Amino acid sequence: MADINPGLGKKEVRFTSLIEEKRDSLQILAGADPELYKQFISDLSKLDNDYQELKKQLQTSPNKGLVGKAMMKNLEIQLQMISQQLYIINQVNQYKKEEKTI
Repeated sequence: MADINPGLGKKEVRFTSLIEEKRDSLQILAGADPELYKQFISDLSKLDNDYQELKKQLQTSPNKGLVGKAMMKNLEIQLQMISQQLYIINQVNQYKKEEKTI
């Protein structure tokens, strides 16, 4: 990616780093609800598979800029999704704590 557009290359590194960090957090927080975690990971895997396919297309596409932008959009969506998933897990865990005290 950096060979095609250095700006997008930096953005790709930043997004992938944030996604990996949040995936680690998701895994830690999801211990209380493994089924929910499985569903979340399944959803993320679908997006990641799309990203990997775009990465392959980048090598042969005549419009590398467009494919690169699609890759960045995919990473943005992954980051938004995992952030929302973390929020949901935190809410579920909070609800479970409150339920125990009642």
